[in-house]
Amino acid sequence: MSGINWDFPTLGGKVCWDTIKQKDGWKLQINKVTGHARILDPNNIRKAWGNPAEMDRYFSRMFSENRYKY
Repeated sequence: MSGINWDFPTLGGKVCWDTIKQKDGWKLQINKVTGHARILDPNNIRKAWGNPAEMDRYFSRMFSENRYKY
């Protein structure tokens, strides 16, 4: 992962973010201005952020390894 992440509440990315993947309430989003990516849990809490390629791999790995189930 890129950078240090603290769980951080968000508004869900309805304005400055494009949701490019979604599964079981989890979202992978890309910022329309800066181009960086983030992963939100089903409660719109940011769980990870970084460059889009890295976050895409991490998002896919989360579900292939059954790490998150709600």
